[in-house]
Amino acid sequence: DVLEIYLLKPKAVSADKPASFDNLQSLTSNSPGVTVKGDGSIMLDFGVECAAWVEFDSSDCPGGVEMSISEYNEPAPHKTRAPVKHGNTYRLELNKELYDGVRFAWIHVKSPGAPWHITGIRAVCQVKPTNYAGSFSCSDPLLTRVWYMSAYGVKASLCKDYFGSILMDRGDRMSWTGDAHPAQAAALVAFA
Repeated sequence: DVLEIYLLKPKAVSADKPASFDNLQSLTSNSPGVTVKGDGSIMLDFGVECAAWVEFDSSDCPGGVEMSISEYNEPAPHKTRAPVKHGNTYRLELNKELYDGVRFAWIHVKSPGAPWHITGIRAVCQVKPTNYAGSFSCSDPLLTRVWYMSAYGVKASLCKDYFGSILMDRGDRMSWTGDAHPAQAAALVAFA
């Protein structure tokens, strides 16, 4: 099957300076409409780990904005950058594949000047559809979870036309020497 792409909206949002953002909770709804009145940061929790990129929509964003992502509840090192504008969409682009491991994202506003609006926010997720023909269960719930996380890791590493780690060419999590990384080898054994 071809690469499956789907959109994920935040499950929870918060801000370090709530007075700077009117209607902040609308970012979890189907009709986001936030008025940005001052500086501060919005933290978005998508609720699950996903292979994705993050983008927001605004027709009047004046610039002076940065975005961050992380798999943890604070921005990851080297994962903060000014978003790239595509029409009225602002996308955080950290690598040529456009996606990374994401659970949390931030929009950092500095010196906004006049009020402006955020009318959409999403994680654009990509996954290779797979059918699990087998399953694993044992008396230890942790081992069962490890098996399913390993199977998910393999699934997240299936790119459109090849098998490879989504982080392989980036080197921020592992070094690639041509031999299987121990985590990849464990995932392959668990998946088999």
